[in-house]
Amino acid sequence: MKKIYTLIALAISSLGFSQVLLTDDFNYTGNLTANGWTAQTAGSGTQAIDTTTGLTFTGYAGSGIGNAANLDNNGEDVFRQFTAQTTGTVYVAFMLQTTATNSAGYFLHLGPNPIGSAFYPRLFVNATGDGLAISESTAPTTYPVAITAGTTSLVVIKRVVATGETNLYVFNTLPTTEPTTAGQTVTGTANNAIGAIALRQYNASQKQIVDGIRVANSWTDIFPEPAELTVTPTAITALDYTENNGPSASQSFEVSGENLDNTDVVVTAPADFEVSLDDTTFTSTVTLTAFDGTATDVYVRLAAGLALNTYTGDVEIDGGGITTPITITVSGEVTKDLSTKENNIEGLNIFPNPANDVLNITSNSTADKNVQLFDLTGKKILDVTTVSQVNVSTLKAGIYVAKINEAGKTATRKVIIK
Repeated sequence: MKKIYTLIALAISSLGFSQVLLTDDFNYTGNLTANGWTAQTAGSGTQAIDTTTGLTFTGYAGSGIGNAANLDNNGEDVFRQFTAQTTGTVYVAFMLQTTATNSAGYFLHLGPNPIGSAFYPRLFVNATGDGLAISESTAPTTYPVAITAGTTSLVVIKRVVATGETNLYVFNTLPTTEPTTAGQTVTGTANNAIGAIALRQYNASQKQIVDGIRVANSWTDIFPEPAELTVTPTAITALDYTENNGPSASQSFEVSGENLDNTDVVVTAPADFEVSLDDTTFTSTVTLTAFDGTATDVYVRLAAGLALNTYTGDVEIDGGGITTPITITVSGEVTKDLSTKENNIEGLNIFPNPANDVLNITSNSTADKNVQLFDLTGKKILDVTTVSQVNVSTLKAGIYVAKINEAGKTATRKVIIK
């Protein structure tokens, strides 16, 4: 039993290890020290670090939220602390914008908790704002990681605690996977715990904007897989009924998802259609409450009381953290009731069907026949009296309903014109 308890404890420890340690989108105004940051003793309160317009980077979780930290002077430095990481890996990601007119120096560093005066590693920028470098202590002689001044880039620092190895990455587009090769790698002291991040002002000529800070134990915590909803099938047809006999029989589609945020998912029917979660109560919208992605059936049908016509539209499914709603195309038709018994007119025969130019209508009688053709909206298209033939060459291709009257008897047939 002792071994089992040990395994359980290890499993719980492993599951709890991967986590977001710190997030700051600078979704506030004013000085950073009024919003969770602490000034380091040297320079405290002098030329305080404040906020400026926030940065954007397509697809990044911290993009376009609130403001950004404005490092533009020689004065106050600030830090934020998080739970000290004595093992594993620490990832730090943030958006960065530099300027071409700059003064070289380091503007961001990591450290222990409490922070003290040990800084590792430091992130340096060059005097032209187009090169970055990491160093454990002294200023670098080269800046091996290119960055475009005046353009927002995404920077990631990866620190392996046990070895002291630090990797630096810069991205112009959101990465889909963790790179195998870093822009720069340095190795510092092994087993130095990481528990703080600091922003530094070092010169009145510097200009760095930092935004959307994420500190975590894993790459996937920094860059989570995007939320995704899936619908099967992607189209439903034949939601049909005959006039005055609606609604149609229902059909179902399955909604499932991955990496959802457990918020509601709303399913909205297009005009003339209805949706349901129980195949009994149908409304214009239904809600999958706090949807976790488990496959769920949704039912759809063509609503009752519609005129003769063909109907189509898109059911929209949105929520759960997805960026763009998904849709499923649905279609149905309300047709003329063709249930009139054909033997009301003995020997009635309509041919060819489909027809191109001429429709032959014969029966056991040689009496005149009144022939009316209706389109699927119920509009009368043709009304003629004949013994046996109707010219349909001028009609548009499609489906029609033919109503034939002969000697007080009536029959109705579906006719297709090619």
